[in-house]
Amino acid sequence: MKDFYAFPFPCKPSPRPRFGKRVWMPADYVNWKASVRALITPGVELYDRCSVHVVLYEARENSDGDNMLKSVLDAIQGVLIRNDNLKVVPRGSWSYEPQAGKTGFEIHVESC
Repeated sequence: MKDFYAFPFPCKPSPRPRFGKRVWMPADYVNWKASVRALITPGVELYDRCSVHVVLYEARENSDGDNMLKSVLDAIQGVLIRNDNLKVVPRGSWSYEPQAGKTGFEIHVESC
């Protein structure tokens, strides 16, 4: 099984959570995750074991790639992948391709 999704807006790096009585994430990050989830086909079968590759077309060049991958895994958890732990996603990667002349980012998911 393979899935591919293209998003017309930039990927957001995962922020540091704030801890108080409960974990708090910034509203713009929460809204970004909701935007990603909204563009994934509803009712797709969740992957139980897969590889995930993220292609970044626009990002700050000093962004941490692992934070970008983490934000995507957080966003697709429960709507495309069952969980973002190593049992479900044993392989995750990213590439940065600003020369492609595209905007946004892509997610490639494949069963393994």
